[in-house]
Amino acid sequence: MTETASKPDPKEIKTKVVLIRVTDDEKALIKAKARTCNLSMSRYLVLLGTSYTPPSKLDSTHMLALAKVNADQGRLGGLLRMWLSNEERVTPALEQRLEALLGQIESCQDELRSIASKLK
Repeated sequence: MTETASKPDPKEIKTKVVLIRVTDDEKALIKAKARTCNLSMSRYLVLLGTSYTPPSKLDSTHMLALAKVNADQGRLGGLLRMWLSNEERVTPALEQRLEALLGQIESCQDELRSIASKLK
């Protein structure tokens, strides 16, 4: 779809009305989906009816949250690595526990990346 289909022309005067019949549940669902895309119900239905799929605001919100968690875990991993490099405080038992924790952090980061890549 062209860019003009996603953004209404402010000079264009819309004079035609399309009536559709829906149940209360369908109307509520349409309204909720339009809200997740930050669109009016009318604009949402026009975009869907013209074969354009509006991007969901919800997906980008989740992506941002996942990215923040991933960054926080990265910083935590960096701090743990720095602590591990200070040999004076680290006992062999503590070193094993910290290395296991680092492995869990990396595994969690991989999972976060996998989930984030599915959100589009």
